[in-house]
Amino acid sequence: MLFAPSFLAHNIEFINAKHKFGWNAEEGAKLTQSVVPDFDELKSSPDVWEGHTVAICALGTTRKAAGSADVFVKVDRDYVASAAELAKKASVSRFCLLTAQGTRKVPSLFPHSMISIVHPLLYTQTKFEAEAVVKAQSFSNLSIFRPGLLDRRVPGADKRYLESALLNVVPSTKASTVGYAMAEDATTEPASELLECTSSDIKKLALAHETRNNAGVEDSTPVAPS
Repeated sequence: MLFAPSFLAHNIEFINAKHKFGWNAEEGAKLTQSVVPDFDELKSSPDVWEGHTVAICALGTTRKAAGSADVFVKVDRDYVASAAELAKKASVSRFCLLTAQGTRKVPSLFPHSMISIVHPLLYTQTKFEAEAVVKAQSFSNLSIFRPGLLDRRVPGADKRYLESALLNVVPSTKASTVGYAMAEDATTEPASELLECTSSDIKKLALAHETRNNAGVEDSTPVAPS
């Protein structure tokens, strides 16, 4: 997702891999959508990234949907790296990245063959590497969102039985809450060069976004994480 130069104009470009979303007339006036059929060819469409100052990246998949460790890494790390590279080349100054709680480099005592088999290790290592490749682009402002367990339950979505079971016993954050938080961060003046948000920070930002929009106030004052 790309935001045009004015923080409050909210002219948005959606880059999607499958299909265009439906919007009402008022929203559609400020939305442009670009469908990239194959994200392996993401770098073949650099023009889409021009004219924007903020990029929001929420690329990600599951091991089950990916079908293999290699494809999972390609989506969660390599596609993110391509997006960050394109954004930087297009002079995007601010990048907002969604990763996950517990992101860390896996100790070297674990061989690559083990990491590929044990998904929790692969997941944390891949998210760590995704953050590293984005940081390497040296954006003027970088925001990293690390929620815990995401509540992605929506009508018609694929069933994730283990995830659904965990949601009954583990604290979670609604996917929409993360979206509101990232929107709040992207449309307010940056509080710092590097912003790293935990689940509690995300909920705080989301609440600020909903409060501001419900009040109809265009206030660009940043809400700094505690």
